[in-house]
Amino acid sequence: MQLVRHLLLACAIVGASASFSMLTAEDAKPGRGEKIAVETLPDAVKATFAKEAPDAKEVYKSNKDGKDVYRAKIKGPDDKPLMLVVGADGAVISKNPARQKGDAKPAN
Repeated sequence: MQLVRHLLLACAIVGASASFSMLTAEDAKPGRGEKIAVETLPDAVKATFAKEAPDAKEVYKSNKDGKDVYRAKIKGPDDKPLMLVVGADGAVISKNPARQKGDAKPAN
């Protein structure tokens, strides 16, 4: 009986660890997307970030309406944080105030 309990416990532990290992970075931080190095951005996107946000350190790639978009939090002219969103073609999609911790999510 004790052997059966130990086997069931071992199976439960292995099963739980397998399901956690299948989580991706996107699952860990919903809405943020995949962190991508600036050097590996497509040329058009890299050029836009070089012009609009040369100091951007963290860029996140995600998919919106079936198209790749790239986001980075940057400093605006008044040193307030902005969220720069760039399409795969290098076009600026938006440049809006970035949400801060504790801010409510905008309604969809």
